[in-house]
Amino acid sequence: MKRLREILKIIFDAVFPPLCLNCSIILSEPERELSFCEGCLKKFSYISGFFCPACKKRLPGPETKCHQGEKFILASPFKFEDKIVQKIIHLLKYKRVKTAAKPLAFFMSQYLLKTLEKSPASAFSATIIPVPLHKSKERKRGFNQSLLISEWLVFYLKESDIFHDISMEKSMIIKSRKAPSQTEQKSYLSREENIKDSFRLTNKGKVSGENFIIVDDVFTSGSTTREIAKLLKINGAKKVWALTAART
Repeated sequence: MKRLREILKIIFDAVFPPLCLNCSIILSEPERELSFCEGCLKKFSYISGFFCPACKKRLPGPETKCHQGEKFILASPFKFEDKIVQKIIHLLKYKRVKTAAKPLAFFMSQYLLKTLEKSPASAFSATIIPVPLHKSKERKRGFNQSLLISEWLVFYLKESDIFHDISMEKSMIIKSRKAPSQTEQKSYLSREENIKDSFRLTNKGKVSGENFIIVDDVFTSGSTTREIAKLLKINGAKKVWALTAART
């Protein structure tokens, strides 16, 4: 059976060779791990650091807040203006190329670990919360892109020494109210109003005193993250970070 699978893989790769997600060149065996050729991988660059979700100002550390009214701190490796990052997110979200979740999670994990290396804390523990979709939207799309990214994030972060405890809760928070897409909202206030009271916490007993990382693909106005962070904080969450692949 193992030999048969190996033969089928050789045939499949010959007919449908794995291609770089960006430039579509045929990938070598080592390059297939992240679905990028070596040349395109070199085009990715990011700086370490956390950001204020209100003004996007870079913060000196994970314990510092710029706008004190915010319930969370933003962590994001790329600006959405980066054309390659835009393309990969689009492939995942709208073209259903699920393999794009893995490199996004890899870049996000490396960025987060690099940033936390400078923190005085010796080790961190956190629960990852993927931003949920309403069940009807997830059924229509066929998957939740934030969940796919989160699954790979747990894999990469567990391999590090910085996180002594990292896990994921995919149903701790659910989207209980169906609302029009946030991309259809033209202003900050309309985004806030559109998403208000859309989420529900299913297990309050697991929140108090714990740290959480809310994971999504893109951070725009932050309205969705604020609603989730608010639920976590009023139920006793200690620290809340938002980790996204890109920020506008």
